[in-house]
Amino acid sequence: STMKSEDSYTVPGKDELKPLPFQYINLGEMMTLGTEDATISSMGIVELNGVGASVLRRLIYAVRMPTVQQALTAALSSS
Repeated sequence: STMKSEDSYTVPGKDELKPLPFQYINLGEMMTLGTEDATISSMGIVELNGVGASVLRRLIYAVRMPTVQQALTAALSSS
């Protein structure tokens, strides 16, 4: 059965929802090695170390944050 949410949209009931099949894609790893040093290894294609990896790691985390506030915090973080 369907239910009405507070803003009058019809949402499926819990019995109608089907979970998506699990999918895992190994995109590589990122590791902080101090406040301004990091390493990134991605799918055997990209290998990056040092300050550039640290900046890129922060930007990647920022892009994946759900809110602008969290994205800015991640991008400007020094660790």
